[in-house]
Amino acid sequence: MTAFLQIAAVRQCLGPMELSDTDICSALHFVRSEQAHTPFYFVRPPPEANSETPTEWHHKTAAQMLQLRQIYASAIQYTLQQCFEALNDADWNLEEALIRLPWTED
Repeated sequence: MTAFLQIAAVRQCLGPMELSDTDICSALHFVRSEQAHTPFYFVRPPPEANSETPTEWHHKTAAQMLQLRQIYASAIQYTLQQCFEALNDADWNLEEALIRLPWTED
């Protein structure tokens, strides 16, 4: 699968979120080569995670990592794990996850 098709597959998983091709390629690289750095996310990756050729799992996971980065940048008072849990609880709907985080008034 060419890089263009890989990017298109991740964009399809992202929905309306607009990100650069560079961001998407970076997320795919992270998912394929550096997944051990976030053990709370990659608790039990499926066998296809070790595939040399990116699969649907890689595309979906790259899209999720981009969403996680987006919410983490927006909700700076929360930890990465709290942002992950909010997204996971909201079935990876970014808007719903932002609503679920308990925002405090200053």
